[in-house]
Amino acid sequence: VIVRSKIMAVQAGITDIYPLSTRDLQSHYLAGGRVPNVVRALVAAHRANIDLDWTTAQAIDLAGRDVLEAVRTSVYPKVIEC
Repeated sequence: VIVRSKIMAVQAGITDIYPLSTRDLQSHYLAGGRVPNVVRALVAAHRANIDLDWTTAQAIDLAGRDVLEAVRTSVYPKVIEC
């Protein structure tokens, strides 16, 4: 999980912008976080020019929220008909 997430972050250029180390990924995984989901959210936020850093995304994930869904909702807002 850690290696694949690190490869995904490096290939997307996330490690050039945010100081994301393997130790950060490991500590988030051991805390019960969903590392691939957070990395995908960082990639999506970077592509959409949304300012989202690792600590914020990690905190959202550990709070029990789906950070990737939050980024997707920011890019494509949901319209609820009333």
